[in-house]
Amino acid sequence: MKKVVSVLTVLFIMMCGCSSEKAIADSTVSAQSISQKNEAYDIDDLIVLQDFLLGKRITGNGKDFDLNDDGCWDVFDLCLMKREVIKNINNKQEENTMYITVGNAKLSAALAENSAAEELKNMLKKSPLTIDMSDYGSFEKVGEIGTSLPKSDTRITTETGDLMLYQGNKLVMFYDSNSWSYTPIGKINNITQDELKKVLGTGDVTITLSLE
Repeated sequence: MKKVVSVLTVLFIMMCGCSSEKAIADSTVSAQSISQKNEAYDIDDLIVLQDFLLGKRITGNGKDFDLNDDGCWDVFDLCLMKREVIKNINNKQEENTMYITVGNAKLSAALAENSAAEELKNMLKKSPLTIDMSDYGSFEKVGEIGTSLPKSDTRITTETGDLMLYQGNKLVMFYDSNSWSYTPIGKINNITQDELKKVLGTGDVTITLSLE
């Protein structure tokens, strides 16, 4: 999100007059030259619109940035686009979130972007998955998934909260570090080693994975 237009930039544009004749004259594209409406805006679109309003030379990307339908590109469109981009990012993060229930605790994890995590997510869309897990090596809990997921193993040094696929059919939850070949599944959000150890306890534990 570092590329998202700052409040100071918006204020600067407003003070300078975002729809000034100079801004349009110095640009190689204008609102009238783009007719295709595309509402799937991203951070790169924010930068293009910002550059246009600042009078920088830009190239058209085939998108209409007149979000409020007033016939021109201005700072109000920039603000609306920023709101939409943030909303889209939040929605994507929510779609990529898996929940882990351990006793009375409920953790969230960001899923990895690979075929194994995608296949697991498809399984969870049908129903939650309960896994019995056991300690191994004083650094992880491991349990059978009950099916095989696509492997894309690489040598990884794990961190607290990492969720890995081992041998294609085992889920490993790390509360300490280990180096081995795994396929990433995800990572538990915002948890320390002590907090995770307390949630998992000692010995065997049963967890439930879900998307809700």
